[in-house]
Order: sequence, then structure tokens, then C-alpha cells
Amino acid sequence: MEGLKTFLLLNNNKNKMEVYTMYTRKTIDCWRFYCNYGQGWEHEITEYTREEMKVNRKAYRENSPYPLKIVKGRERIKEVATV
Repeated sequence: MEGLKTFLLLNNNKNKMEVYTMYTRKTIDCWRFYCNYGQGWEHEITEYTREEMKVNRKAYRENSPYPLKIVKGRERIKEVATV
């Protein structure tokens, strides 16, 4: 199955090998900044970490007189590593 990693684990208590699968995310969280300059909402920038979003949000609010809207979304990861 796509997005699953398979690995073996030796369980010493039961003396047997077990197969586990681990889910790999296919999307990444992002925050999109939209600003309204009087002609509708325009996409300004996309940030991929919450810390970067907070820093830019503070800078936009301090320096821009226009309304700011931040929308959280998800983007598909371009390349998913497979085993």
C-alpha cells in the first residue's frame, strides 16, 4: 500500500519476529496569508511551520494597514519515499 513502511521487529519476550507497518503522511500542513488591498483577497505568502507563521503574522500586523487573513491548509508532498 502507498504511504506505508514495513519493518521487522524481534520480540525477545516471545522469541518471534513480528511485522509492523508505519504510516507515512502524504500531505504537509501550511498557512496561507491573504491580504485585502481593496480589490479582494490576494494570496501573499505560504508558510510551512507554525513558528514562521507567527513571526510573519506579527510583522504583517505591525507594518500593514490592510486586513490580513490566515488560512490553514494542506499541500500534497511531492515525493513520497517508498521501501
